[in-house]
Amino acid sequence: MKSLFSFLMMIFLISLVSTAFAEQAAGSDEAVAGQTLSFPYIAQVTGDNVILRSGPGTNYYVCGKLNKADVIKVVQQKYGWSCVVPPEGTFSWISKQYIEVDSTNPSVGIVTGDNVRVRAGSADNNPLHSDQVQGMFDKGDRVRLMGEEQSDYYKIYPPSFAYLWLSTQYTKPLGSAPEEAVKPAEEGKQETAVETGGLFAPDTVPATKDLRQYYALEQIVKAEHEKPLLEQDYSTVKEALQLLSENKEAGKAARYAEFMVKRIESFELAAEVAKVVHLQDQQLQQTKENIQKACEIKLEQLPNLGRFAVIGKIQTSSVYGTEPVLKHYKILDSAGNIICYALPAGSAPEMNVSKYFDKKVGLVGTIEAHSATSSALVRFTEIAEVDK
Repeated sequence: MKSLFSFLMMIFLISLVSTAFAEQAAGSDEAVAGQTLSFPYIAQVTGDNVILRSGPGTNYYVCGKLNKADVIKVVQQKYGWSCVVPPEGTFSWISKQYIEVDSTNPSVGIVTGDNVRVRAGSADNNPLHSDQVQGMFDKGDRVRLMGEEQSDYYKIYPPSFAYLWLSTQYTKPLGSAPEEAVKPAEEGKQETAVETGGLFAPDTVPATKDLRQYYALEQIVKAEHEKPLLEQDYSTVKEALQLLSENKEAGKAARYAEFMVKRIESFELAAEVAKVVHLQDQQLQQTKENIQKACEIKLEQLPNLGRFAVIGKIQTSSVYGTEPVLKHYKILDSAGNIICYALPAGSAPEMNVSKYFDKKVGLVGTIEAHSATSSALVRFTEIAEVDK
């Protein structure tokens, strides 16, 4: 049989659930944790006249400079320096004596020897003094000539194995690079593959720097959009696109960037809705767990009433429900407070209840809501005096 305390617990739980849903409706959103990038990734330069060097340190010679908002691809880091794919405007050197110009395409050179070194180019250094080797070509490999030569060296577009370095403190990660991005060569490894160009190679991307930057950012947006809604974070790449859209000299790239910012805003709205729903689900689940724990605690604290639905002092009551011909009783606790009301059921109306008045009794029966008093009603079929 149900006890009165079990019935009151049910009322308590209903109250807790109602409160939980009210709090859930007023809940606030939470920020999604930032993403962890792996190599290679796209980064934005954060300063002006940031020096590119042939190696990871200030003792390596200068190979160019970058300015704020320039976009680079980082393939590894070492000693506080970032190894990057050579951006537009940089070049490499290769000895003329090992190059035969393609007669059908003067912009292509064919390597005529093995283990031909490629050196990091510098506008400030003579090729002979630009001694940082970026990799090697073998006989039959092809290089892209830039149409300039100096001191028996050809200036060439940086091959796929060529990398430059800049201080990591002047970079801000924007997002992971596309999967097809070229990975860095192992230190000391000789690269002999035909140069095909990477993400920033002049023959694989639009000619203008601004368009190159836009398409790199577009790849980041695409990669972010493919993630689950709750993991998407466009804040950094959106900032870079906004800067590009405000560049009055960027032309088509600025218009593309402006349109992409609007698309990102729609993506962010969808993500925000998903975050709110997810948060509410978490709050509801937590509330259910809290209620379950509260129930377990309350049940542990309830006294064991045995076969009785309620135990207390019985007195007559002037309260009547839908059955006015039946006399109602009230059950009081030791302090004189009403625990519930009682009504005889079955053969109980025939019993002499008056002999139990003002005595501590136990009622055997069922519990239900009492509409007349908004409390509980015990319909009892048996009454017995219990020890004080």
